[in-house]
Amino acid sequence: MRRWLGRMAALMRAGVVVALIAFGLLAFGLRAARADAARAAMALGRQVLPLLALETDKTSLRINGQDLFVSSAIVDGSVEDVLDRFEAQCAAAGSPLAEAWRKVAHDRKTEAAVSRLPRLDVVRRSERGEGVVFCFVGGSTAGVTFEAALARFSKERDLGALGQLRYAFAKPADDGRVRVMATWTEGTFKLDAQTAGEAAGSDPSAAPRPPSSRRLLSASLVGAPYGIYAYGTDASPEAVLRFYDRAMNEAKWVAVTPPEPARGRAAERIYVKDNLHVLVSAGPDGKSPGGPRDSRPTTLVSIGELGAQGAQK
Repeated sequence: MRRWLGRMAALMRAGVVVALIAFGLLAFGLRAARADAARAAMALGRQVLPLLALETDKTSLRINGQDLFVSSAIVDGSVEDVLDRFEAQCAAAGSPLAEAWRKVAHDRKTEAAVSRLPRLDVVRRSERGEGVVFCFVGGSTAGVTFEAALARFSKERDLGALGQLRYAFAKPADDGRVRVMATWTEGTFKLDAQTAGEAAGSDPSAAPRPPSSRRLLSASLVGAPYGIYAYGTDASPEAVLRFYDRAMNEAKWVAVTPPEPARGRAAERIYVKDNLHVLVSAGPDGKSPGGPRDSRPTTLVSIGELGAQGAQK
């Protein structure tokens, strides 16, 4: 179960990282910033692609109430051919970033000067036979000026103000074809979505949330019984596990201590019922966001559900 949770966590982290490296496009005109974003995008693909099945249909990741989509495939052609196709799709669909790049380019006096401008709307990088492309495409932002889009983003923290995110990573497959991972958004994607002072989203379906806690992460596969949730609480790790032992026992779950100890100082428990599994991990937390350091929750509680969606509490 821990291996599955690791894969799930990596996919959720990928969704957040893709959004953040796309947000790096706001460092417009800075070649170093674009290079950093391209390197981060490349590293992300190398880390996440091995976690996916060879061919994966459109999968929706719901992260703090925001939907991000992932798929993978094996296709014919070369890596550069695949990247060319993705870049062409990026270039064909206008966005406020593309409008800004064209405007800046038009203001330059010579073609040589324009050729030295870093593009704002499409980022591409290739190295060691692998490559990545990411961009924003128009969607509902078609015809919106860059200034208006940036103003909306500053107010709402919504990547959708800049367009719909498109990301593709490609590398050679063992059979001579190309493995591709694609990630994209459809509409809104708020970087800091919150509800009532905590991360937006939902709570576990098969286990209660920790007592006196604040939700930090809600991540699940839409339409599938898999999810990861994180909370901050002032209760001690020992008190948290006692709470879950009591609550899950009352709901007829069987508690199992993992055969391998958790990493660091976290304590873990696995609860099993009808082939459903819930993993609860509780440990000291010094990095919970949201206020002065001395007001942060003292314990980080992570809950993973495998096949638990719809189970009776």
